[in-house]
Amino acid sequence: MCSINCRDIVKDAESRIARAAEERDEELAEKVRKATFEQLHSKFNSDLEILKKRIPTRDQEAAEAAKDVKYIRERQACLSD
Repeated sequence: MCSINCRDIVKDAESRIARAAEERDEELAEKVRKATFEQLHSKFNSDLEILKKRIPTRDQEAAEAAKDVKYIRERQACLSD
């Protein structure tokens, strides 16, 4: 009779320990997921800001277009001479 009760107690203790370990593993996995998401989110936002800074403004585009027109006129003038 004692061996049956002792076995039940041991099985119950083992299942509690296993559940606690599973819960701890799930908590750690959730922390890793959150940290990974935060890292990816931060990297994405950082990259997005870098890309936004590379987009030329209208003034920059106009200045480049003016330089292109000037260069083309100068080349045409050289070729005409």
